[in-house]
Amino acid sequence: MLGSLSMIKAANKMNMTLVEYDKYKKNKKEKLKNIQKGQKKAMREEVKAKKNEEKKELKENEKLEKMAMKEKAKQKRKEEKENEKNLKKKERKQLREIKFLRKELKKELIQFFKEKKKEEKMKSKKR
Repeated sequence: MLGSLSMIKAANKMNMTLVEYDKYKKNKKEKLKNIQKGQKKAMREEVKAKKNEEKKELKENEKLEKMAMKEKAKQKRKEEKENEKNLKKKERKQLREIKFLRKELKKELIQFFKEKKKEEKMKSKKR
């Protein structure tokens, strides 16, 4: 195998034969390729890990938002229940008020008619 003059000089500098130097160069290139492959693989894994981390964060955020929405809905239902309860209380109070007013009106009417009857008796006695 014939090599170029620069290859021969480099082999002599390293005290190697051309075949040994050629093997050395090929090993060096292969190691460099392996290193580059490793770096590319590491970069891909890093990107993949970053994406996974972002997905996790997104899921966590969605989970938190979902929980917040559930809590908000729960609070809203609680407020609606409270409002309904207050409305029922007001209705019951109004019904009690109406009932009371009816009783009072009934008493007043009875009193009025009693007095009217008395007056009529008095008028009839006077005659």
